[in-house]
Amino acid sequence: MAATGDGRGPRGSAGAQQHLSKSLFTVVIGSNNFFDYLESSDLRKKYTPHQYLSLMTTTLQEQLKRLHGNSVRKFVVTGLGVLGCIPSQRVKNQTEEYNEEANSWAVKYNDADLNLLLQQK
Repeated sequence: MAATGDGRGPRGSAGAQQHLSKSLFTVVIGSNNFFDYLESSDLRKKYTPHQYLSLMTTTLQEQLKRLHGNSVRKFVVTGLGVLGCIPSQRVKNQTEEYNEEANSWAVKYNDADLNLLLQQK
């Protein structure tokens, strides 16, 4: 491993892998995917909400494995927020109340699918 001479450590592929293995990655993903599902009659015809959330979990798992295969070892993974409470969802209701369906599925995703995925080794 060649050093850069400027105190920044080794260069090249080995240096990149070493740097990645010490870095912290924040993964904030899924909200837009679920909004797409809520707003797409085609997706709703093709998948139940549970099936779609399972698909999201599987896709996230594949991406995390990919990162891990590239020496990433430290992750912070956030779940879905209270999606039905954000302004873009509230204005879609005549009463501008929160979208209970979106919140319910976000909780189910966080508590079931995502939680189980992150407990796997």
